[in-house]
Amino acid sequence: MFNAGCAGDLALVEHHVKSGVDVNYAHPEFLSTPLVAAILAGQEAVALYLLDHGANPALPSEFDAATPLQAAQQMGLVAVEEKLYAMGVPRPPAGAAVETEARPSETLALAAAAVYGALFVALVVGVVYGLRMHCESFGCMGLGVYWFAWSVVYAVSGLIGLWARSLTRSAAVAASPVRWAVRLHQLMGLALLVLWWFST
Repeated sequence: MFNAGCAGDLALVEHHVKSGVDVNYAHPEFLSTPLVAAILAGQEAVALYLLDHGANPALPSEFDAATPLQAAQQMGLVAVEEKLYAMGVPRPPAGAAVETEARPSETLALAAAAVYGALFVALVVGVVYGLRMHCESFGCMGLGVYWFAWSVVYAVSGLIGLWARSLTRSAAVAASPVRWAVRLHQLMGLALLVLWWFST
């Protein structure tokens, strides 16, 4: 339901709800409820549907403690805001400024995405450089050490990529580029395994 809500797939969300899926269940990876996640993804229709079918209008996200109202204000979803007020969520005091600065989760998500992006580029450069080396020029042992070091960086950066994907998905910032980078990361590792297997 979480992924369907973020993608705006209302039909699939309806299917999950009719199948008895808990609409208030926080995703174990992203630590966010379907309602808050859908709002932060700008999926107004999904958010309204969830509110009409049992979503808790005051339940915050576990990851950053963002409430549905805060998320709706951040995304400018007026219809969702009004729905929340109608369901009993208190209105903020008159004249209170809506927070416009990036939330810590967004800042952290963007920082994680930037770090992962730099590591991903370094891995690609490392592959290109490594494939051009041969035992004759670098020494077979040296070549083995090089690829071992590359593999360690690959594994560590892969974990960072999964973490960055989780953060960007939860904060609804730069999620698509990070998701595709993680997929390419995995494909790169698989391609190298196949190459090494057939070259030995």
